[in-house]
Parts: sequence; C-alpha cells; structure tokens
Amino acid sequence: MSSSPAPQGADSQAPPDAPETDSAALNETPDVYGAYPRLTDQQIAALAAVGVPRQVKPGDVLYREGDGGCEFFVIIEGKVALVEEFDDNRQVLGVHGPRRFLGELGLITGQ
Repeated sequence: MSSSPAPQGADSQAPPDAPETDSAALNETPDVYGAYPRLTDQQIAALAAVGVPRQVKPGDVLYREGDGGCEFFVIIEGKVALVEEFDDNRQVLGVHGPRRFLGELGLITGQ
C-alpha cells in the first residue's frame, strides 16, 4: 500500500514508479463510523510544534507498506489517496483530506 498526495507544490521529484492516482479528483472517504477523525486547531498546533512541515506534489509517495520507519502525517490542505498495488493493478482504498492524519500512531502515543 502506498499513499499518494494531491497537489500542494514541492521541491522533490516523484519517483518513477509512483502511482498515477489523481487524488484531487477523488472524493474523500466518508467518516461513517468515526474511524477518520479530523484534528482540531489546537491539536494541529500541538503537532506543528514538534513536527516538520513537508510539501508534496501529485505522485509523491509518502510511504509504502512494509518499508518500516513510517512517519506521522497531518494533511493541512489537499488530499491523500491510500493505494493498494498488486503487480500492475492499483486500487484506491481511501482518500483523506484536510485535518485528517495517517501514518505511525505510535509516534504520537509513545507506544
């Protein structure tokens, strides 16, 4: 699984094997059961105090399943597609937008 961001502007180039998923055109995954909460301004400010801002552009991969060492990401603007890849097939599992987060929760909880 990889996470591909929507447009936001960036300094880095997308890797040649990055998924061709335009998450900007995809609808955000509804939060029917409360599994995808949105962070408050206060929560975002607390994370910003210890985090490092990172701008990305379409096609950039934030992380791949099995890579290890995953970070914690807060989406400030744009969308990020969660993409599962098998051979040459790609399936969008979900799309997260502003104020949602993804990545290694243990970095936040200390576990």
